[in-house]
Amino acid sequence: MYTHTISLGNQIFASLVASIGVPATACVGALFGALQIGIPYSNSLLALSAFRYIYYIGPPLQQPSAPAIISLVAPPSAMGSWMASSATVQALVRALSPPVLGPLYDNDVALPFLIAASTAVGTICCAGLLIHRVPRSGSSSADEEDDTHGQRG
Repeated sequence: MYTHTISLGNQIFASLVASIGVPATACVGALFGALQIGIPYSNSLLALSAFRYIYYIGPPLQQPSAPAIISLVAPPSAMGSWMASSATVQALVRALSPPVLGPLYDNDVALPFLIAASTAVGTICCAGLLIHRVPRSGSSSADEEDDTHGQRG
């Protein structure tokens, strides 16, 4: 099931980036991620399967958004360090989440899902702030400035 949703998510990512841009696509992916709050409250196998299937569409929309945004806004001289910082933070979160959320799960099944959904909401807020600040794929601020100067000249 996970492989199928990743494949579907990658197709959706490409379509959404072309139509609404990278930050808005990250918002959509995080919105799917926030739906995981329903997983511990699912009373039937069908409801659980639906929440998990929909949730699994989120990561292919959200995770490639950070490097895509960096590639659009980072100065060329700093792009490597920005990408490395992003990858380091993602790896750190993947490494620390199980030992932190595991004991919380033992105390309250819903708590790790609530924390993860809360971070998804935080991602929606942060990416939402970038929607009008990040140029669309294929254009950059320099391209827009060149077009403007070309019209004035």
